[in-house]
Amino acid sequence: MSNWPISHAAHILKQGGIIAYPTEAVFGIGCLPDKLNSVQRLLNLKKRPIDKGLILLADNLEQLRPFISPLDHNVLKKIQSPTTMPTTWVVPTPSSTSPLLRGKFHSIAIRITTHPVVKQLCQKIQSPIISTSANITGKHMTYNAFE
Repeated sequence: MSNWPISHAAHILKQGGIIAYPTEAVFGIGCLPDKLNSVQRLLNLKKRPIDKGLILLADNLEQLRPFISPLDHNVLKKIQSPTTMPTTWVVPTPSSTSPLLRGKFHSIAIRITTHPVVKQLCQKIQSPIISTSANITGKHMTYNAFE
């Protein structure tokens, strides 16, 4: 894959945009978690209730640290261990984390991604990315760019 699509997607994200991209499970849409206006637009596009919370995908745990509370050493080891299946963890989040990200919870869903496109993107922007399925809430899931 050429670096151009990754660079272009990174530019869009940094400007507060929302992008569509492949993930380990479904085709997703996302934005940067620190661009709260973008997060609100994303929730509006999906017609997703704010109280549900969102997932953050990252290349590494360091990118997630601003959004998670300190974790026990054993939990950190498990999160960072290689897996054969995409693994989402629900971990405590600081009270300063926006409800747009955590919903009505005091926790947030995180995943260290194994998808090469998402890994490259997170490396390029040095940030996690919000991920949610690219469908209107309650409608058919999208598994590729052509559905």
